[in-house]
Amino acid sequence: MAGETELVVNEDAWKQWVAYRKAIRKPLREASWSLARRKMAMVGDKEKQKEAVEHSIANGWIGLYCPKDWMQPAKSTRPGWT
Repeated sequence: MAGETELVVNEDAWKQWVAYRKAIRKPLREASWSLARRKMAMVGDKEKQKEAVEHSIANGWIGLYCPKDWMQPAKSTRPGWT
């Protein structure tokens, strides 16, 4: 689709996501296609995109979600710091 050339998307993960959505009878519509690709690109590098797709499929979700542990702040290695 137009305007997506600047997005870095793992095409294999994207195809897996589109096929999954089709298999569960919730295909991506034209209006959501570019937004979903943008969301995938924002996940991070191509490996993280693949992990997010696999995580979402494994949980049977319709939306694309990152594992929660990605959102946790890094813990300090200094004693007394969390």
